[in-house]
Amino acid sequence: MRAACGGELCFPLDDAWIHLAIARNLVEHGTWGLVPGVPGGSTTSPLWTALIVPWQAAGRGPEGALGMGLLSGALLLAAADRALRVEGLAAAPRLFTLIALVLLVPVPAMALLGMEHLLHAALALGLLSLAVQGRSALPLAALLPLARPEGLFAVAVAGVLLRHRPAAALGTLAAGLVPLGLYGAWSVAQGWFWLPAPALLKSGLAQPDAAPWDRALDNLRAAPALALAALALLALGRRSPRWSLAATACLGLQLGLARVGWLSRYEAWTVALTVVAAGAAWPGLGRLPRLLALALALLLAPRAWRASAEQPDRAAMTWRMHVQLGRFLSTLPPGTAVGGTEAGAPVYLSSVRLVDLAGLGHAEVARQRLAGTFDADAVGRVLDAEGADLVTVFGWFDGPPHGPGMPPGWTLVARWPDPGIPADSQLGFWARQGQEEGVRERLRAWQGTLPGSVRPIAPP
Repeated sequence: MRAACGGELCFPLDDAWIHLAIARNLVEHGTWGLVPGVPGGSTTSPLWTALIVPWQAAGRGPEGALGMGLLSGALLLAAADRALRVEGLAAAPRLFTLIALVLLVPVPAMALLGMEHLLHAALALGLLSLAVQGRSALPLAALLPLARPEGLFAVAVAGVLLRHRPAAALGTLAAGLVPLGLYGAWSVAQGWFWLPAPALLKSGLAQPDAAPWDRALDNLRAAPALALAALALLALGRRSPRWSLAATACLGLQLGLARVGWLSRYEAWTVALTVVAAGAAWPGLGRLPRLLALALALLLAPRAWRASAEQPDRAAMTWRMHVQLGRFLSTLPPGTAVGGTEAGAPVYLSSVRLVDLAGLGHAEVARQRLAGTFDADAVGRVLDAEGADLVTVFGWFDGPPHGPGMPPGWTLVARWPDPGIPADSQLGFWARQGQEEGVRERLRAWQGTLPGSVRPIAPP
């Protein structure tokens, strides 16, 4: 991916840079949030962000995120190997199962995201492996929801598996809920929400008119192979019913209550559980069930291939757009208020004060988005209150059905063409009326520094 990013380290999604931006603010300003002096729950994975902080303090934040992604992949393989050993799987089928795990999750692609998804998968697999044996692991239960909110699904399933040991089951549930509850209470005290803002805004709650089952139907349409995988697991469950129950329940909860897709990262942990459950059942399967297990692998293969194949182009687009935008914003005086919807690289690489119009870093915007009242007038009120004279947003923000639109009194002064983005979704630079020429002059001065592979800014 470095070749696609001008030889630089870059991540396929701007979300990885959000963790880095929060870590940088904590190191430099003592603020757990995207805006110095404004703490808040802007990270879906407090655990992952906290792990990046020492790397950022050493000046190696991006390298630390990549290194932890690779280490998390190794932890996932170690947890899977241990679970399969406990199930009595011989060396050869255990090796084939681990290879399937690497290919179907897919581990290399998830590691290169520089995000928490493999760590979440490793913790979930470790907790459920012990629960299948009738054992509890309170530290794992405590860390899982802090790695991702979906960790609560695995904690709940572990509690069900431990139901014959009521004290262990209740202890597991309490261990999962208490740390997340404490973090939520702190977040509420800062004016935010019990759950991380990204989890709420991306869960479909930002569309208050949507029916509660719409998310599940969207997930089934986006990833029908996962539903078929759940059915296949039930068919394979005779040999290892507890593993089959654990993996199928987690798959169902992910499909029904969370998200799938977007480089296949959200459901990666359930795919890891599915592969281990199929491997655990393998020794007791006849010829026909083994063919079913192989068919299960074929069902999951296309999503893994797509996730891997899309990464270089995604990383290149992030580098061309988000990273270069961050470098442009770094030419502005520190503390300058800038409206925008990209809260990762543009914040990490600059010292501007982001007015986050997506709501990840601005509690009032998030509150209005969740209520369905964030329209163009609301955008104007937020920008006025924050004193922003420049806004950088992608075309989807310009109006319905996807965005609220810009309010009167703002002028589109430039578009940034990019071959990887549809024409109606290009990055736009908006200036408050009276500030247009100043923004144009700064853009003209800056675009001469763009790398040769990055297209220059064009007039609207």
